[in-house]
Amino acid sequence: MFALLKGAAGRLPVGLLLLELVIVFVGVYLAFVLTEYQEDRQRERRTERIVQVLDLGLQRYEQVFGAMVQYHDRENAALRELLEAGGLPDFGDVYYPAPQYPMDVIDYIVTEEAFRVFDVDYYVGLIGFTNAVQRLMYIEEKLVGVAARYQPLPPADDPDHARVAREQRQLAQRYLGYMERRRNTAEELRTLSAGLLKQLEPRKPRGH
Repeated sequence: MFALLKGAAGRLPVGLLLLELVIVFVGVYLAFVLTEYQEDRQRERRTERIVQVLDLGLQRYEQVFGAMVQYHDRENAALRELLEAGGLPDFGDVYYPAPQYPMDVIDYIVTEEAFRVFDVDYYVGLIGFTNAVQRLMYIEEKLVGVAARYQPLPPADDPDHARVAREQRQLAQRYLGYMERRRNTAEELRTLSAGLLKQLEPRKPRGH
């Protein structure tokens, strides 16, 4: 290569040779700049996609968990009042469809890519949100399990009436406990959603 350049230098004027070298260097530099620009644009598009998915999802979650809190404020109070009055609520009709929450979307967001998009504090907030959703799903599984053990009371003159009544009352108390935990976790998730949305605002593309 050195010999080739030396031979070319012997045949071409020095100025022309330098010009050709400059053109080569400029071409390489422009190709590098273009590649870097394309990679930056790809990162920007990925960031915009993550921000948009988060924005829509968190808005929806804030509404869903807010409605859940309101539901439990009414339902839990009625259950507690009935139990305190000596009654036994019908807690056997409980069903939560699976998957109740789009964990695949959440798992997509909480990735190493998201860690590169957001700062540590925001990423930690996302992890906390994900953990709270998983705790909520666990509570719902427990509620379904307790509800599956519900049985109506036999007639008062049935030999098993007292035993069944005692067992069902214990289950009803446990059911109310899980309902309280579900309410409190929903409140936590509503607060987390609102906080993450507020922190996300500066990252949203203009016009959104």
